[in-house]
Amino acid sequence: MGDDFFSLLFSLFGIAIILFGCYAFSKYAAKKINTFSNSQNIKILEKVPLSQDKGLALAQICGKYYLIGFSSQSIEILQELSADELKPEEESRPAASFVNLFQQARKNGWSVKSFDEFRGAEAGKRKGRGQNSEDEEP
Repeated sequence: MGDDFFSLLFSLFGIAIILFGCYAFSKYAAKKINTFSNSQNIKILEKVPLSQDKGLALAQICGKYYLIGFSSQSIEILQELSADELKPEEESRPAASFVNLFQQARKNGWSVKSFDEFRGAEAGKRKGRGQNSEDEEP
């Protein structure tokens, strides 16, 4: 009985040490990865995938803005953009928050349609054209 208890205790202690080692390694790896991507002169502002291995990126390099096309075989600068051509961040569409989506789903049920209607209503409110209902004025 005592041997089984110590065996179990030793196993649990070993698992705890392994989990702590994984945690410490992941923190170390995250710091190393962030030092490579922490550049003052080059920033990727947005990425849009077009297919599995192709996409577009908006990059700021030394204060200038570039539209870049990339694929698995090549990277090309498609156009240099001015700061006037870019949308300011406050005008870009914010992502719907989890709390709002959860409240909407609780109220209307858990169908995909309710999420799509919620997104449509949020987009209309941002554009200043909220969806009309019987109790709202146009």
